[in-house]
Amino acid sequence: MAFFDDPVRFAQQVNLLCDELEERVARKEGVVPADAPRILITGTPQPIPYWKIHALIEQAGGVVVGEETCIGERYYKDKTEPAEEAGEMLKNIAKRPLNVNCACFTPNSGRIEDIISMVDNLKADGVIDFTLQFCQPYGAESYTVAKELDKRNIPHLKLESDFSEEDQGQLKTRIDAFLEMLK
Repeated sequence: MAFFDDPVRFAQQVNLLCDELEERVARKEGVVPADAPRILITGTPQPIPYWKIHALIEQAGGVVVGEETCIGERYYKDKTEPAEEAGEMLKNIAKRPLNVNCACFTPNSGRIEDIISMVDNLKADGVIDFTLQFCQPYGAESYTVAKELDKRNIPHLKLESDFSEEDQGQLKTRIDAFLEMLK
């Protein structure tokens, strides 16, 4: 939503959401059962309204605890270096995207490190690596992601789709089976 919403309204709504979430945490009131499988989504971004993978995970009884995609944590987790002068600040703003761990930038060991770190920090039970069919960089890099997750015995599922709704039944079957395996 940060890409589409009015920045002031978006910030206000995020602050309200954070307040609500802090209250829920204090009351130990979750939106899913405490034993719901915790899933990290990685791979190709899924722009609004194409969040079918998220919806299918939640319908299957899982919870998405993090998203390592261009529209997930990646685009806001690192700060731009501050500067005294406007020209230096503009240079820092221009350099920041070059430090993003995206499949389009290679070599990309930093992205693998980010995924492993997020699995650990978020206590994810498994990873769903999602690729849009037309996104070749993520499709190619999914091999490296799977290899590293296998090496660390982290359960994972590779999914590939597009923006259509026609494959939801197939995706649901695979997600259901993956979440069942995690229980």
